[in-house]
Parts: sequence; structure tokens; C-alpha cells
Amino acid sequence: MVNDKGRRLELKPAPRLYLGRLGNGGYTDRLVQADETTAVTEPFPFDVDLPHLVRRTS
Repeated sequence: MVNDKGRRLELKPAPRLYLGRLGNGGYTDRLVQADETTAVTEPFPFDVDLPHLVRRTS
């Protein structure tokens, strides 16, 4: 089985979600910034709300 999707979540310095998809011999990337929400549909559907992932303590 080939993993044709890549996802990476970084929380610092600000929340960012990197979404990648393998196609045509390489990955195409999409960046979701800290103030954005997105819906992912594969391998199962879920919504990501980046502003609510990090609790501010300061």
C-alpha cells in the first residue's frame, strides 16, 4: 500500500497544517494558515479548525 497523502501539523510559532498529495511523481502541497479552517475528505472526512487547536496561556 502506498501512502499518497501527507499531513503535518505544526503548532509553533503559529498553528499551520500542511496537506500534501502524491501525483505525477511528486507531492503537491497546500498550507492552511492559523486563521483558517479546512475540511479533509480522505481517507475519512473531518474538519480542522486551527484557531481552536491551541489554548492561549499568556
